[in-house]
Amino acid sequence: MTYLYTPAVKKRCLVNLNLIYRLCRLRITGRKEPIFVCFYLTNRCNLRCKYCFVIDEKIDKKILSAEFTREETFHFVDEFYALGTRMMFLLGGEPLLHRHIGDIVEYIVAKGIVLDVVTNGTLLGEKYEAVKKAHAVCVSLDGVGEVNDGLRGEGVYERAMAGLKKAMEHGVRCRIHSVVSRSNLQRFEETAKLARELGVPLTVSPPTHIGKADFEPLNITDEEYREFWQKYRELKKQGYPIGNTFAAIDTVRTWPIGYHEIMMDDTPLPRGCKKPVRCVSGDIFCGLEPSGTLYYCVQLGCYRGPNVREVGLRKAWEMLVEDRPKCLSCASINMIENAMMMRLDPGAILGLLKFRFLKK
Repeated sequence: MTYLYTPAVKKRCLVNLNLIYRLCRLRITGRKEPIFVCFYLTNRCNLRCKYCFVIDEKIDKKILSAEFTREETFHFVDEFYALGTRMMFLLGGEPLLHRHIGDIVEYIVAKGIVLDVVTNGTLLGEKYEAVKKAHAVCVSLDGVGEVNDGLRGEGVYERAMAGLKKAMEHGVRCRIHSVVSRSNLQRFEETAKLARELGVPLTVSPPTHIGKADFEPLNITDEEYREFWQKYRELKKQGYPIGNTFAAIDTVRTWPIGYHEIMMDDTPLPRGCKKPVRCVSGDIFCGLEPSGTLYYCVQLGCYRGPNVREVGLRKAWEMLVEDRPKCLSCASINMIENAMMMRLDPGAILGLLKFRFLKK
């Protein structure tokens, strides 16, 4: 692994430095701005992963087919930028299903926003050009071969790998992201080895609601979680390309309460336990889903919050800040890592720079 300074890297440096500058300014002023946004472009998806909301029959079909138009997307990107947004994830559903995905990626990057696109990878082989300008493309893989396909569908692993490799051949910066489940707890090293062979970073997340789910393979016990995080740390120490920082891993590895609990400001902690960094959801982070709801975080629910189509984005953000829940943190490593980075933790910032600029 080496650091390569090229014109493309220079551009990435500038947008990331701008992001860090905005964060520094917020630390000084104490303002609340949606610096970091998860933008759910569409709820449509070409897969039916066993743990995903798209197969939930209790959700209104209008919501499951909801999608932002090209014009709406540009409008809300402009509004987010004006409010301070400098980092954005494009998600779904499957964002590559959107007919204007290329225009949308180009528009967001041209604004000077750090952009990651999250995809299942199955369409990446034919649409890599559409996302090539993104700062990173995150391909969701929950394991190698049948481990992945047991959750995502037969043949999905082969299609996703073909898309990932083709995108990388054409200069697209990629990483792999896995959802932790009983299916991959004992075989996670296989995914780490795959990431090392490909020369891409690997990150993980717990399932929605931090592991409590109707789908049995997602119901992981506290002890199983603790064992997994210890193994995850060991893999990083051994040199596998784990994208999460040691600080974030250690926070979840030594989580002082139940992994399925959300820590509140007044939650009693065992003697000697240090409180985690306060979550940034509803302070400098939010999500926008296709039916128009602006929400705090997925752990509290994507449909809890004001609707931007009814009150406008600026007003919706102000309402979100005012009504922020009193939670301090949860055991989601994504939210912990984001909080550390957004609060300018030195280790998290260094991890961000390595993640963004390390190339094979």
